[in-house]
Amino acid sequence: AGPTSAAALQDAARLDGVSLVATVSDVDLLPVDLHPEARVEVGPLDDEELRELAAVLRGRPIEGDDHALEWLVTMSGGNPTLVEHLLDDPAPVGDRPDPRDGTEPTAALRDLVRERVRRLGTTTRTTLDVAAVCGASFPAALLDRLAPGPGRAGAVAASLLDEHLDEDGRPWLSFRHGAVREILYDDLPPGRRMEIHHQVGLLLEQYGAPAPIIAAHALDSVEVAPLPAALRAIDAAVAATADGAHSDAAQWFGRAAAAAASSGSGATVEVRALIGRGDSL
Repeated sequence: AGPTSAAALQDAARLDGVSLVATVSDVDLLPVDLHPEARVEVGPLDDEELRELAAVLRGRPIEGDDHALEWLVTMSGGNPTLVEHLLDDPAPVGDRPDPRDGTEPTAALRDLVRERVRRLGTTTRTTLDVAAVCGASFPAALLDRLAPGPGRAGAVAASLLDEHLDEDGRPWLSFRHGAVREILYDDLPPGRRMEIHHQVGLLLEQYGAPAPIIAAHALDSVEVAPLPAALRAIDAAVAATADGAHSDAAQWFGRAAAAAASSGSGATVEVRALIGRGDSL
């Protein structure tokens, strides 16, 4: 609320018989006169609560439909408002065979997220754009290198990014709501998105990240550097072969061959990739 609205709320709260109910992300943002006598903190819905809400909104349960529940958890982060918008999609949730194959967020949900992010200011929005390309969960060092400044703190304070430590004690960041990341990612101009993917891939290579993660970013920026992207895809294929994932290896080799062919000067790499794909089939 702005100053005028806050002043009106303060006056209303002083009236006998008037109780004021306000929702805020940070109680310290309220004027002192409006600090709560009773405070109720509402966290994200757990899986069972989300299942119950989804059943009410859909008019039928999703018992036994683990894919649908996983999709809702990933996309909503337990936020009931996002759950409602996600279930407003005309495609039945149960028709999605994999949570990663969810339909596009509705126009209303996109507008909701855009307005929420717009209010955070340019710096935080820019940071969130970079974060959306980094991934659903990623090392905090990536964001500190690619978007230094107060934007990271702003995104965390707005409860859009979560800070946590990985198993080695290194700081990581994760999007609380998969739908928010998807909308931010889709709204980026293709050229800017590709540029960030390229930068992320180079940094991840410096950090010694797993080959498939590096390759994914390299291939998403293949027009920037097609031959290096082909080589990174071959690295991912070799890693998949070592793990016995021959089908995955064949796909990586295939993408490597396509990237090498698009470079105009990667005939040798293309042949290597095609041979590798043949061996993996």
